[in-house]
Amino acid sequence: ETLLDIALESSRNDPLDVSEIVYSFIAPSIEMMKESEGTKAYMRLLGLLRSDTSDFAKKLRAEGFNESSKRFIRELQRSCPHLKPESVVWRFSAMRGSFFAIISQSSRVNEFSAGLADPDDLDAAYWEIMPFIVGGFSLTVSKPAEKRPKAARQKSSSRAKLP
Repeated sequence: ETLLDIALESSRNDPLDVSEIVYSFIAPSIEMMKESEGTKAYMRLLGLLRSDTSDFAKKLRAEGFNESSKRFIRELQRSCPHLKPESVVWRFSAMRGSFFAIISQSSRVNEFSAGLADPDDLDAAYWEIMPFIVGGFSLTVSKPAEKRPKAARQKSSSRAKLP
């Protein structure tokens, strides 16, 4: 039984709070990483696999993670009716990226923080990104161009545009 199963059971299958879904997704891996160096290495390999575009890597990801990822996406869609389904998928992908940033234990965090943030402190990293991830599912944002007066939009029309 997974943490997501337990949360759904206790909610009597009502939509969960996004923080419960995020916790159910990330916490088990972080706890496993604390247990052994082998698990840490395995999780880092998963992070590398995430960016590999080879057919072999795509097949491994599909076989190992498609079903569980789709399940988390379904639960996030139930919990975020204010978001379009494709927005939930994009934000799930951003959540996974944040998760892989944590498990890679990047020394950049230490560099940027002048030693204040310890990339080996997985608990601290989790609690720092939790508001970022949950907030990402909570908010909707208008495109900046829609907020600017027409004259300002015309001035910047020669710049590259986002799709």
